[in-house]
Amino acid sequence: MPETAALQKPMTGFHLKLIALTTMFIDHIGAVFFPQVTLLRVIGRISFPLYAFLIAEGCRYTRDRGRYALGLGAFALISEIPYDLALHPEFLEYGLWGQNFLFQTNIFYTMFFAVAGVHIFEVLRHSARRIQLASLGGFLGVQALGVLLTLGSILLSGSTWLLYATHLLTLTYFPVMVWICRLLEKQPGGGEEKPGMLSNVLAAVPGLFALYCANVYGASYGAWGVLLMFLLYLAKSRRVQAGVLTAGVLYYYGLRAVEQVLQGYLSLPYMLGRAALALAAAALVYFAYNGQRGKPVNKWIFYAAYPVHLGILAALGAILNS
Repeated sequence: MPETAALQKPMTGFHLKLIALTTMFIDHIGAVFFPQVTLLRVIGRISFPLYAFLIAEGCRYTRDRGRYALGLGAFALISEIPYDLALHPEFLEYGLWGQNFLFQTNIFYTMFFAVAGVHIFEVLRHSARRIQLASLGGFLGVQALGVLLTLGSILLSGSTWLLYATHLLTLTYFPVMVWICRLLEKQPGGGEEKPGMLSNVLAAVPGLFALYCANVYGASYGAWGVLLMFLLYLAKSRRVQAGVLTAGVLYYYGLRAVEQVLQGYLSLPYMLGRAALALAAAALVYFAYNGQRGKPVNKWIFYAAYPVHLGILAALGAILNS
């Protein structure tokens, strides 16, 4: 699409962030206070596809992708208790605060896994073959140790400490790999300027472990959310990005939801409403977004709004239920 035509479109990245943030607020207000008002949850379906697109754009244009990933990881930890208290308080009743840290986790986990995976993939695919093989060997070693710890937990009748050690090993893999890749970026070349198939495969295996982690730790939207961000990042044109969003939405809110409708967990109008509003996000990306950053507001302000608004909702919910 010609640049002049793109610039004639009305929405910048700032506008997309505002829409995503506002519809997320509406969704969460509905979830906490008005669960019977399904329209609020339907409106909220605009939010995630826009966030997925914006995260992919952030991966593409940020000056330090590793720092970007680590910042998202920090917000994942900061947001978890407000997220649990506001949206999943029932899980906290089974034990001490924080038990839900590794059971049903917030959207920043999804974003962190996606950006960390992209960063690892991009650095390793341009690295020397010995580094690619060493990273693959390290990845397989971590997996083998994780299997041994899991087996030990089973043999010792579900040893809690071994189980926690397995989770800690898995979760620290990505911050450590992101840090290592940041160091590799500062080293002189030795890899391929235009990586071939083998380099891409060797780099993808450690990075795509993010899909598994997103599912295991109950990150919002799971492996589908991480994969959607991966594919949006890899897409080379706005047309392809809109196509990826459309296909992803039709799968998640359409094909995947049909079984839930047939089983009676979702009503057909609710399913169709969710799909339609999620498709609206893809339409905004293609027909309204002009590719410009827009008003220069620090992205971390938008991210901080997530734990802050969840904390407010949790406090209001506790007051109303007391």
